[in-house]
This record gives sequence, C-alpha cells and structure tokens, in this order.
Amino acid sequence: MNLATNRKKKLYALLTLLSIFVVNTAIINVNYIPNNLNGKIVENIIDIPKNNDLTSDNKYDGIGDAWNITHWANRTDYNLPVKFGNDSHDIVDVPLESDWVGYSLNASINDLFDSRNWNNGTFHFGDNNTYATGANDSLYIANSYQNWTFQVNDAIGYPNVMSGNYLDENVITPINTQNHDSLELRMGGSWHSGSGGDRYRYDTGDKCSWSSSFHVPRGRVIDSWLKFQVNPIHIISFNSWEFRVFLNGIQVFSEGLFTLKQRGQNTWHNFTVPQGLWINTSDVYSTTFLNDSMINIEIALEYTATSASYGFEDGENIDYQQVIIDNVELITKAEAQPSDIKLKINNTIVEDISWGKGKIEINGNWQSADGKVYTNFSSDDVGQLGAFSIDLLTNLNLYAIKHTPESNYETNEGSLGTQFSVNNESSVNWLCYGRVKVPTKYEETDMKINFPSDVVITGVFDPQNPSLNILSQCDNSTPGVLFLPVKDISITPDGFWKFEAISPNYCEDLAIYNNATGAWIQSKYFLSGDYINITAKITNSPEVSSYIQNTKAFLQIRFPNGTLWADHSQFASVDSSGNVYFNPFQIPSIPPNYEVGEYEAIITWNNSYSFYGLNETGIIYKEFSIIHDSELIPDEFFYGDIIEDSNFNLKVSFYDIINGEPIINAHVYVFNFTHPSVVQYFSEISPGYYFLEFNVGGGVLGNNSLTIYANSSNYVNKLVIIKIGIIRETELTVDNDFLNNVPFEQNFTIQFNYTEKSSSIGIDADSLSTDWLGNYSFVTIAQGRYNLTCSTIGYIAGQLYTLNLYVDDYEYEAKSIAIKVFITELKSSLELFINNTAIQPNDIYTVDVWEKLNITVFYKDILGNPLSGANINITGESISYQLNENPSFNQYDIILDATDLGQGIDNLIIFAELVNYEPQSIPFIAEIIEKPTNIQILFNGINVTDDPTQGLTIGQILNVTVKYMDADNKHVQGALLQLSGDFSGILSENLLFEQYSYVLNTAQLDIGVRLITLEATRANFQLQTDNLRLNIQRIKTNISTVTGESIITAQFGSIIPLRVVLTDEVFGGTIKYANVIYRWQFGEGELIDLNSDGIYEIDLTNVPVGSYVITITATKGDDYEFERYEVTITVINPPFEFLLFLILLIAAITTVISLVSYLILYKRVLQYPKPIRKVRKYRRTLRKTKSPNISVIPRKKAFDNRFKDEIGKSSKFLKGKPSESIIQTDKFTKKKLFIESDKTPTEGGNT
Repeated sequence: MNLATNRKKKLYALLTLLSIFVVNTAIINVNYIPNNLNGKIVENIIDIPKNNDLTSDNKYDGIGDAWNITHWANRTDYNLPVKFGNDSHDIVDVPLESDWVGYSLNASINDLFDSRNWNNGTFHFGDNNTYATGANDSLYIANSYQNWTFQVNDAIGYPNVMSGNYLDENVITPINTQNHDSLELRMGGSWHSGSGGDRYRYDTGDKCSWSSSFHVPRGRVIDSWLKFQVNPIHIISFNSWEFRVFLNGIQVFSEGLFTLKQRGQNTWHNFTVPQGLWINTSDVYSTTFLNDSMINIEIALEYTATSASYGFEDGENIDYQQVIIDNVELITKAEAQPSDIKLKINNTIVEDISWGKGKIEINGNWQSADGKVYTNFSSDDVGQLGAFSIDLLTNLNLYAIKHTPESNYETNEGSLGTQFSVNNESSVNWLCYGRVKVPTKYEETDMKINFPSDVVITGVFDPQNPSLNILSQCDNSTPGVLFLPVKDISITPDGFWKFEAISPNYCEDLAIYNNATGAWIQSKYFLSGDYINITAKITNSPEVSSYIQNTKAFLQIRFPNGTLWADHSQFASVDSSGNVYFNPFQIPSIPPNYEVGEYEAIITWNNSYSFYGLNETGIIYKEFSIIHDSELIPDEFFYGDIIEDSNFNLKVSFYDIINGEPIINAHVYVFNFTHPSVVQYFSEISPGYYFLEFNVGGGVLGNNSLTIYANSSNYVNKLVIIKIGIIRETELTVDNDFLNNVPFEQNFTIQFNYTEKSSSIGIDADSLSTDWLGNYSFVTIAQGRYNLTCSTIGYIAGQLYTLNLYVDDYEYEAKSIAIKVFITELKSSLELFINNTAIQPNDIYTVDVWEKLNITVFYKDILGNPLSGANINITGESISYQLNENPSFNQYDIILDATDLGQGIDNLIIFAELVNYEPQSIPFIAEIIEKPTNIQILFNGINVTDDPTQGLTIGQILNVTVKYMDADNKHVQGALLQLSGDFSGILSENLLFEQYSYVLNTAQLDIGVRLITLEATRANFQLQTDNLRLNIQRIKTNISTVTGESIITAQFGSIIPLRVVLTDEVFGGTIKYANVIYRWQFGEGELIDLNSDGIYEIDLTNVPVGSYVITITATKGDDYEFERYEVTITVINPPFEFLLFLILLIAAITTVISLVSYLILYKRVLQYPKPIRKVRKYRRTLRKTKSPNISVIPRKKAFDNRFKDEIGKSSKFLKGKPSESIIQTDKFTKKKLFIESDKTPTEGGNT
C-alpha cells in the first residue's frame, strides 16, 4: 500500500514539473521572433516617415505600432451542483469572455452519489406454476439473477398451512393479479370444530415470508427508500396479523392487515417508505461504507396477537389470510466512485480518488461565442434494475490565455498603438498602457509584453499604485520581452498598466549653409533673397543598417509665428552611411511668401520602410534668422497744450518696411526730460502699435524735442523725433455761477478771476469771450480779475439760460466756465370767494347737494391793479372749467351746480397765469353733503327702534312698519326700503299714513335666530340701516294617551290597546300625518293614525306578566318640537293561577335543600372509596376500648384475586375484535407513512 502511494506521489511531481516547463516556454516564446513585432508584415511598403504630430516647440510625438500583450488567467468555481440520470447528461458552464481562449480544465469531483434500486422485485419469472395451497415456488422461480426464497415459521401449537405461490400477470383464478407478476403470502388457520361451528386457530409467531439477498457496491449511504406494492386478497377484520418488511433482519415497516384491508381489498396499493420513516434505522447498514456488502430483504406475513381461535362471531375471512406483493425495490443514495458509474466529463473518463471523489484534467482550445465554456457530465453506466440518478459537486478550474488587446497609447481600449515623443538631441520616450480586464471571478496570473529589441523598458506601474515603479518585480532579461508575474504584484490588477520606455534618437546632426559669399558656409543669419542649404545625419544602427538607404528623412521649416513653411517641406533619401542632403532653396525677396524672424529647420525620421512597423524614430532642429528694414511712425509729431509736470499718451507704429506688416515684440523706448539716462519703455497694445504714458516733468514752457527709439532683433533699429508744447495750469473762478433772480429786461454783472493754479497769481489774458446773445462788455479790474456785464433784453422771463465764459493766454492753459442765469417773472396775487365767502388755500367749504357755488376770483399785480386777459381755470378730479372775465367788476367768475361735483369730498384748485407774471393757485376742498334722515321701526304696531328683536313661532305673521323721515321729521317720499340677509323683500309705501310696511310670514324662514338687514335709501338723502333679529321657534306639541293616563293595567292574555293623541300647543288642534314610534324591551313598532284624526294607535297582544315601560317618540318635519312620552303597562295573572305558583315554589325549595344535603354528605364521607372509609372509621375508633368489626384481606390474597380478574378480562377481550391501537404500541414510535395509492399521510403500520 505504501509503495503504491509513493509511486503516485512521484508521478504527480513529474507531471507538475512538466506543466511548469510547458507554461514557462509558452509564456516566453509565444509568437516571438527577434525584431518581429507580433509577426506583423507591412504589405504596402512606405519609404517616407509617417505623418506624426510635431508640436509648436518642436517636440516630435505620435503613435507607433501597438506592442503585443499576452494575458494568463484562471478561475475556480466551487461546489457546482450536477445532476443527471441514465441515458442523460448535465452541462455545467464556466464563464469565459469571447476574447479569451481556454487551454486547460481541471475538475475535482466531490460528494458523488447515485440513487438506484438494488433489489430485483419485479418478479418477471414467466408463466406461473400450478397454484396449490401450501406450495413453495422458490425452486420454480430460482435463477442467478433473482434469488427470492419462500420461508415458513409455524409456531409451536396448532399446525398452520402456509403458501408461497408465484403468480404471473395473466392469472385470474383463484387470484386475480390484475396484470401483476407477483408472489403470494398465505397463512391458513388450524381448523377444529367447536361451539357454534367451524373454528380456526392461530399461534403467536406464525409467519411466512419471501426474502432475497443482493450486493451493494457503494460507500457511505446517505438516504434510502423502500418501495413495494401490496394487494390484500383475503383478510379478516382484525389487526392480529401484520404485513412486515425486514432489512438485514431489522424490521423497518409494519402495518396491520385489517388496516391494509381498509385501504381497499383486491386493490394494489403503492408504498414508498423513506429511510427517515423506518421503524429502526440505526442498525440496518452495519458499517459506515457498504463496500459491496450483502443486503437481505424479507417480506413477511406474521400473526402477532395471542394464540386464539376464531369462529363465526368474528366475521368473514377467518379461515386464512392472504396478500400478494409486487415491485419490491430498495433504492439507496450512496457514495460511488467515478469508475463505478463510468463517469465522464466532455467524453473523458474521470479518475477515482475514493468513495464520492474523483479528478480529471483536460487540455484543449476553447473559445466561446456566447461567453461560456461548457463541461458535459455523462455516464456510460446501464441501470440493470431501472433508472438511476447521479448527484455530485464539482470544482472547475479553467486556465485561459488572451493575446488581445494590444497596447493602448492612452487609457482607452480603442486607442491601439504606442505613444512616443522625442525632443531635439534626446532619447525617444515611449509610453503605452496594457489593459488588464480580469473576467469575473478569474485571477490574472501572468502578463507578457513584446516590443522592439532596441527599446528599453524603464518603468512599470500598476493601476492601484500608479506612482510606484515595479519594474524590479518583472523579468526583462530577454531583449524585446517583459514578463510580469501579475498575481505576485497585485491582488486587484484590473485597470490600465502603464509602461514607460526609451529608445535611441536616430537623428544625429543638422547643418545650415549660406552662399552669400559665393561658397557654402555655415551661417545663422539670412537676408531676403539669400539661398539656404540644409544637410543631416541619421544613425546607422544595426537595427536599421540593412535598409537605411531605403528610408527618407523629412525637412520642415517653421516660421517665426510657429506655422510651418509648407512650400519648403521636403523629403530626402538617406544614403547607406546615414547622410541626408536636402535641396537648397532661395528665400523670397518680398513678402508674403515668408516673414522676418527666427526660423527653425526641423528634420524627422522613422523606420516606416521597415516590415516591422514604426519602432525607430528621431528628431533634430536648429534655428536661423531672416532680417527686414523697418519704419517707426508716431501718431502725432507735435503734442500741444501739455500741462507742465503732467502725463500724456504717446503712441507709435513700428512696421516692416518691405511688406508693411506690424513688427511685434519690439523694444520701443525714450529718455525722459528730468533724468536723460532713465529709459521709459512703450507697451505693445496691438500688433506693431506701442503706447507710453509720458511725464513732461523737467521740460520747459513752450516747445520741447523728444526722441523715440525702436529695436527688434529681426529688423533694422529706428528712431523718430517729436515736439511737445508745455503750458502752465490755470484756474478760472466766478463769484456766482448761478444767477437765479435776474429781473426781466434788466442788466446783470458777473465777476471772475483767471490765475495760475499753483501760485494763484493773476494772469493778464490776451483773449476774453462769451456766447451770451445779448449786449455784453468786459472790464479789467486788476491783474487776473475781470467783470462781465450782460443785458436780458430779448430773453423771456421765467426761463433758465446758460452763459459760457472763455479765457486764454500764451503758455497758459485756456479755461472756460458755464454760468446759469434765471430771468424771473413779475409778482402777482390771487383772491377767491365762494358765495361771497373768502376762501383761503386748503379751506373746506360745505354745501348741500342741491345748492349752487358762485365762484369769484380777483387776479392783480404787485401794485393791486387787476390783470386782464389771464387764463384762470378751476379743476378737480372729474371737472375742469375756465372762469369768465368780467371787466366791469375786474374779476373772473363762474357758477357751478353742487350736483355737478357729486356727493362727497372734492379737491379743487383755482389756477391763474399770464405771460411774464407769476402764476398763482389756490387749492381748496368742497364737501357736498346729503340731507340727514332718521327711521322708526314697528313690529305689529309696537315701536322696537331701540331693539328690533322679536321671538316668533314658525308660521306666525309679523307686520313690519318703518317710518323714514328727514331732519324735520317729514316723510321721505319715493324712497327704497328693502330687506336682505336671511330674508329678502321690498317694503310698500303708504302715503296716507306716511310709512313703509311689509307683512312677513315666518313660515318662509328657517328655525333659529334670523338676521335681516333693513336698508332705507333715496338720492341725496342719508342712508339708514338697521338689523332685525327674529328668533324663529318650533311649534310646541304635547303627546298623551287618549284617556290622559300614562299607566295601563291589563290581565294576562288580553289585547291591550295603545292609543295616543298629538296636540298642537300653539295653533291648537291635533297633529296629523306624523311618524309615531314606540319602543320597549320587546322591540319597537309604529303607531298608525287610522282615521286621520291625530290619534295614533296599536293593539298589543301576548304580553307576558310583568310591568313594562313603553317610550313613544314622534316626528313631523322640522317645524314641530316633540318630547318623549312614556306609558307604563302592567300585566297581571288571573287569581286562580296563584295557587299553582305557590306549589311550584315549595317544590323548588325542597329540591335545593336535598342537593345541599347531598353535597355535604359527599364532602365528608362519600368522596372516599369504601376501603378508605373503613380505614377512616377505624382510625376514629382507635381510642376506643372495643375493636371495630372490620375484615381486612391479606395483601397476597387480594393481589391474586385481582390478577385472575384481569387475566379473565384479557382472554375474553382477545377473542373479540382488537383495536389497531393495541398493536406494538410499546415497541415503535408513531410516524407518518406516505402511501402512493391515496397520496395522503396516514397513521399506518409503523405504530
């Protein structure tokens, strides 16, 4: 055993080493050929560099070909359930994305079970033997495949004949097998003649059975099921017999024959008994692993009751008991070895490990279109005893490889390629990303990247630590190959891994030549029209030496503005030594085909001609300059009137004299007057346009010269001289710049001063002027002090005018000032009278609405003279009238109707105006009032003016009278008096009685307090209102019996008439058509008004003896108020019934006394058994000298007598019909049995 184990270990070690070698070889050498990037071949050869990006700072960058990246990953799925049956299979899938290829699958099998029948109990033995009582067909049916044997156990006592016949499916007599091949179990009784006729005896332990043995080549049993079919043929109606099943001599099932008969006689019944319901499960399988052990099954019919004989009194079928059985199966779910069931995965045999365990390794090439790799579990086993099923759990470990995607130049899976960048005379920097996208539940183990051999990887960064270079953890020992042990580097490798690398810059040298002297010499400066010649040198490395002469370099010229000079971009071939000679070209003499400034000559090269893609590249550049003549032009050559020590703006333009283009970024500057060595620089505010805020401090009054300089490295330097006229700052002040009271047609004078601002010294101006249109004159008062006198003739009074004054002198600042002049009007006055009453501004004048307003106005000058021809108006919110001039009285007047103004407050204003005179106005208020009034209110002729409140019953009439009078208590005729609120109506006028009235029927109102508003109105009369409060109440009623009595007495059995009348307490009479209800302990009912006279009645019958209260309620709409009314009815018995009541009462009392006496006696004596009572009696006599007369039986004798009585009862009971409950109740636990014939759980033979 140890030797075999050692051999297996050595074999596993060898296989492990071989696997490591194969995988390592695959990782390092997959698709690798030196200088062959992924084996790519460029079919269309291009002999010029690819067009990659050149930045403005001459950084040559672009996208090279992608580097190939290979990924290895694996995934393990644990405890995947697999279940299938014979002639079937199950498929378990392992997810695998479409761009991955599975190359190895390891599977471990655990918990391998099969569920199958091991017992051949179909009994297909062919035709049956001749049926005979007492027959044993064991030999007849014996064969090597089905070894069923019939056995008999006739217990000591009476001989019993037992039979074990084989019956085929065609037998009808003596037993109808109903198309079942079956075995018989028959037990006959021992006949003898006795009282009452034939009797049949059976002894305890009588038993007949069929048994069979079979092998179970399995391991641990997980579960079992016992299945069989039973047909009760000839059964007595007692459970003294049991149908039993034994496994390995252990009883696992039992059911009484009578119970079986009750299921249906001559009917097949299906039984499926799970192991959990077996009577005894602990010892059925003797070992943990069956391991091909022998199992014995026995089907028995056994007599389990006490030996007895059965006669006619016991019913039918006492002579023998007979059942037949079929389809006996023992199904186990047990551990199996893969070889036991010929288990396969993808048609490959699974190796055994132990019971329930196996393993397999499959190599292949699996690429799934639907994202899954499928494993097909199947078995070549053939179920000899029917169908079987297989259950297992599997762990699937799938190894996969992926060659896509190739490298990305940015973190985007669609960006295939490798990013490179190179500066002048520096190494080429390479950058790419490798996308690790581990499928769900996979672990990426390794990654490999292939690249050109002249590339050196300098950095590897995983997504989780993007700043940490992990190159040291990788294997870069092979040129052009980098191997990454991903699982050792990161447990979460998903994301973009960054790779940095460098390679040589293949552009070695660049030279620029000028032939201005007749020979080509290296030069950096050129004039327009000169010729330029450029050469280069490309490194002839071993990687490119074989084809360098087939490649070309690319020359580009960059203008000073950063754009490329496309006209002179050119390709040139590289010779075998790496030299490149470009065609010379001439710089144009005039624009616009070139510009002045610093140019760059740029040469780029890459190996686009190579079969292997863009992998080697380089760039080199140098600068040279082209110069033009220039021109400097100021905005002004002379700047005048510049205040001394002040700033002013200088602006100049600097242009290219050849093409007229502005010269940008030039140095434009001046030296200031104060410190000639101090430089002030101009700012460029737009291309070629320069600005300086210049201070003239240090300059002299009058004209000064200033030189402006302009320099640019690409242009001829220039200068220009300008003139600056400097003046001194002055002040111009006036004594008053706003003349607001200049009389109409009068002169006015303005005094002003013209001085130096810094010293306040007066200045003799050589120029004084104004824009005043009237006559004016200037007068000099002193040095720098002047008067200006102006006339207002020709100007209009009441207007505001502006006068501008101008002063100037040589080498001094000219000044001007604006003066406001207001020419005033002549004074005036205004007087107002209304109905000869003087009105002052804002007075209130009150007038009745029917009166007139005589408005008189006097408009005068300052001397009191009347002013004629004025325009005088009276205006208000809704009126505007012009007053009429009355020359006879030197006044203006108008007469207005108060009704034109309307009732209320009117704000009015009198406004008077006349040319050259001050306008005047007088505002005042006119109050137009109504005539005062008062009212008196009468209810039914009673004056209620102080408190118009009245309580009324609904339906009553209220006469409302109102007197509406003026201040003189005279009747106001033609007024409108109306009611509103809870009631609406218009009062009628009675001119005879000088009043207004309304007859109000309260039936039109609702119950409760009603508020009614009274309103009296007439035009020009004061409005009067008041609130009338009417309390509308329901009609009072009364309910009573017709007799007026509320107590009614009647004898039992008589008809009791109940009659009530409803009375109207307000309007009188009875109330008809009401709804009258009575309620008492017997229910409720309705009283009927039979004669429509307000009397409601009903006859009460069969009222029991007693006193009863009847409550009567009535309703009729909402206008009546009813109260409850109670009637008491007393029903009494006739006199002769009292004697009978007395007799019954005495009998009841006697019964109660008897019961109480018995309870007392029971409590003290009778509750104890007779022997106990005797003992208690004896105990009470222990103190007496005389012994009690009590006979005590000895214990042994009492026990023997009791035992004989109980045995006699049992013997009699066994000859009767024993119940099912007494069978084996002391042996087995009651369990539920699932019977297939009725599909319902029942309390069966497992009791």
